[in-house]
Amino acid sequence: MVKSDIRVFRFNFLSFLLLFVAILVYSCKSGDSGHLKPASYDPPGSTDTRSKPIEYQVKKIFRLENGKISVSNEFPGARLNNFLQLNDTLFSAIITPENAPINRSPWYAFKIWSEEPRDIDIQMEYVDGSHRYFPEYSYDDITWQTFDSANVKIDTIRNITTLSLQVSPDTLTIAAQELITSRDAARWAENMSAKYPFITREIIGYSNLGKPLYALKIGNDESNKLVAVIGRQHPPEITGYLAMQAFIEALTGKDSIAQAFRKNFLVGVVPMVNPDGSDQGHWRHNIGGVDLNRDWVNFHQPETRAVKQYYESLMEHQDREMIFEIDFHSTSVDLFYVFPADKPSNFTGLTHRWLDSLDANVPDYSARRIKSDGNSPVSTYHFYQTYKAEAVTYEVGDNTPRERISEISEIAADALMKILLEKYN
Repeated sequence: MVKSDIRVFRFNFLSFLLLFVAILVYSCKSGDSGHLKPASYDPPGSTDTRSKPIEYQVKKIFRLENGKISVSNEFPGARLNNFLQLNDTLFSAIITPENAPINRSPWYAFKIWSEEPRDIDIQMEYVDGSHRYFPEYSYDDITWQTFDSANVKIDTIRNITTLSLQVSPDTLTIAAQELITSRDAARWAENMSAKYPFITREIIGYSNLGKPLYALKIGNDESNKLVAVIGRQHPPEITGYLAMQAFIEALTGKDSIAQAFRKNFLVGVVPMVNPDGSDQGHWRHNIGGVDLNRDWVNFHQPETRAVKQYYESLMEHQDREMIFEIDFHSTSVDLFYVFPADKPSNFTGLTHRWLDSLDANVPDYSARRIKSDGNSPVSTYHFYQTYKAEAVTYEVGDNTPRERISEISEIAADALMKILLEKYN
């Protein structure tokens, strides 16, 4: 059933104020980079990384109309807290976070099927959140498509996103982004280590729920030059994870640049820092109710402690330097959080030189740069302060086409390898 695309823009005072602030922030320039700054939001208490209570989902199959329609959250990555029938064709999916206050970026994922094909509407109601992710759907959890905008109504006042769709006996998965669970990440890491003799996989620690944290070592284990790569600190940030995969896979290439790079450098990768949050369908936190990318000073959480200790072990090698660290995330648009170009490091200015290369080599692309002050309790702060590594957060746009993500990430990996080889080879 196709319905017109209706976006509700009635403004009360709060809505006007929020819009004004967003416009103001977006209009600010980021110093000498000349690129636009996006809005960001850290709720109160986000830097207190001691464990806090969370709300676990009740895993169940919601059966309505005596089982004529069924909805399930009984799978890894699901987020659905309740499902109600409002009238003959209208249903309500209640989406609540793991705890609050929290970054207002609701993740959702659920499966739905019916005895007979029928047209329905589903209102997704966000508690402590507002619309961020445009819904996707899949019949096999492998191939994903984005809903037609004609079938999605976004009410920014009531924080409700309404989907118009047809359900049938074929189970349909609806999710904020593609589902990539800890099992998927572990399988990818295992396949990479099995495929390439220059990659080794190891368990570096365990999450709050006892799930293994995997790391990959790529290249020359005796090299005194280290590159660090981490990803998936925030569960819903799928595009950042996809960029990380493409970036790492580019380092495994057969071309002379990649081979020379692997001969001269070691890369340490932790692909998924937050497996519990990813599998629980969390909006942002781990099972301890904490934003892991705010726990890089106190290290209250086992996941950040394990990653910290892993890189400490790699740095025990005599005379080894950490040259570069990149942390992959997602936000509304592609951008890079960077330190000033003249901030002293083991390779001062590397990040800006690298981004200049992206500007020159990625078609129709300009790398947005946001200055970091280096005083926030995030991963880049830790790697710079501890090892004087050039450190950058790569935020990949939620809606960046997946082919474009791969293209940019592959060129980014190639550019980094060339710059490092030119400097150190």
